[in-house]
Amino acid sequence: MIKNIFEDELGEDLIKEYVFIANIPYRKIQEILESNNSIFFDDINTPQFETRDDMIRKSLVDALTFLEKNYGKEIKNWQWGEIHKVTFKHMFNGFSSFTDRLVNIGPYEIGGDGTTIFNTEYSFNKLFNLAENKKGEAYSTILGPSMRYIFDFADPDYLEFILPTGQSGNFISPHYKDMTQLWLEGKYHRVPVTKDSFIEKSLYKLRLITN
Repeated sequence: MIKNIFEDELGEDLIKEYVFIANIPYRKIQEILESNNSIFFDDINTPQFETRDDMIRKSLVDALTFLEKNYGKEIKNWQWGEIHKVTFKHMFNGFSSFTDRLVNIGPYEIGGDGTTIFNTEYSFNKLFNLAENKKGEAYSTILGPSMRYIFDFADPDYLEFILPTGQSGNFISPHYKDMTQLWLEGKYHRVPVTKDSFIEKSLYKLRLITN
């Protein structure tokens, strides 16, 4: 809908800038749909004058055509996770496909978007980039919660905590990605926060000694 409403007026280059921060077109779309008096609804490339309802119908048809072309006509196969995935990329990502497979974590199916409680986002800018679309990365998740924790004030000695990957940045460490599956499933580690309890329940200790 963003493409159908704005691209004909803004052009290919400017619309990429306009959608760079997704909240901007999200908010504007909601505003002009409610007011129903925007000149942006009209497609300047056609002789007739398009209305809001024309743009809604066209956008729905475009979406259905895209889904049928890429995922078949069985609606049960139109699953969000088939196209929306997340890969946790190491700082060494991009050097080669071999190292990418070794150091990256994923891809995994993921829910949510910029309008849901589970606030994840894919890049609107990439949707207008043919190269990204051809690589199948246009809908890859690029933003989301980097950490989750729950603190219950009725149980102050513990907190529930999880990271998307693990505590270690070393890809050969057993703690490099040992939290990922729990993070994907919405689960947590129960962590003691008082000093004595933390020491008592610790499995390992690292002692730093200076000369």
